[in-house]
Amino acid sequence: MWRWHGKAYLGGAHGVSVPRQSFKNIFPTFSQIVDWILACQESQGNWPGKAPGHKPSVGSSDLVQWCHGAPGAIILLSTVLSRACSPNPYYTLQRDHVTRIQFAIEKAADLVHTQGLLRKGLGLCHGVSGSVYALLSASSALSIHYTAPDKPLKLDLGAADADSGYLKKAVHLAHLAIRAGQLTEAGEMRIPDRPWSLYEGMAGMCCAWVNVLGRLAEPEEVEGGGASCGRASGMPGYDDLL
Repeated sequence: MWRWHGKAYLGGAHGVSVPRQSFKNIFPTFSQIVDWILACQESQGNWPGKAPGHKPSVGSSDLVQWCHGAPGAIILLSTVLSRACSPNPYYTLQRDHVTRIQFAIEKAADLVHTQGLLRKGLGLCHGVSGSVYALLSASSALSIHYTAPDKPLKLDLGAADADSGYLKKAVHLAHLAIRAGQLTEAGEMRIPDRPWSLYEGMAGMCCAWVNVLGRLAEPEEVEGGGASCGRASGMPGYDDLL
């Protein structure tokens, strides 16, 4: 748990990390943890940088980036759904949880699409590529549908419209990132401290472009459930290690 001035941080980079070998220890309270994360979401779809305690946040946070805010939360919640529909799920989710998680993802993804062309550059941590990976993750998560309490979740071909909608939004942001040089010259985008690095610069955006092109070229396999249900965002060094 990351803390600063006595405050507990949320977010993909500065939040709570749970090693896989310790994950089984939280199974009894897993649904409560998901409920708390959903309760932290703000009205506009973002998550605060710091944990608001036991009450939902009523304000609005400005940081919409993977390390702080909606992109990291989208990838987390999408991973929750993808693991629940894997051939050997770690846990099961009830209908209301699936619906609420997908609603939260959709609301957050809309925010990421409108605010995801970030001024801090192209990197994964606080740049455009992190936003692209969040939208790719949302695209997969919104194609998962509820079956029954005693059966794993499955991908739904009928949800293709929702899936393609957020895939198109990921493509849109990835395409806008091509103009990074122009935006930098115009003073609308900063040059990161490490402009060629994975988490701050061009390397992260190159990975995102490859993933976008791959998603467009190779539709997800639905039958069998394995690869498609297990897919999260594919963000390098984050959920791809799962």
